[in-house]
Amino acid sequence: MKNRILKYSCVLFSLWLLTLMTSCFRFFVHEKHLIGNYYFIAVDTDKDMNLSYKLENGDYMGVAGSTVFAAGYNDDFIIVKQHPLPASRWMSTGM
Repeated sequence: MKNRILKYSCVLFSLWLLTLMTSCFRFFVHEKHLIGNYYFIAVDTDKDMNLSYKLENGDYMGVAGSTVFAAGYNDDFIIVKQHPLPASRWMSTGM
């Protein structure tokens, strides 16, 4: 019985540690450099692709929301193509 409790405790601690470690690092499904500090980033799935700007501290700030699937750019402009967001994913404004 004591060994069983110790075994489960070790498993739970390992899972907790793994969760803690993965939340400290950036794991993207997709990360592609576009131009300058602009990147295509998908955090969970490719359907959530967005255009983001990489800040000096290494964080990303979203420029164009999710469902981006293509981009064209030159030295002055970036144009993105984006699928419409399904109504079920819109955030309620409470109005």
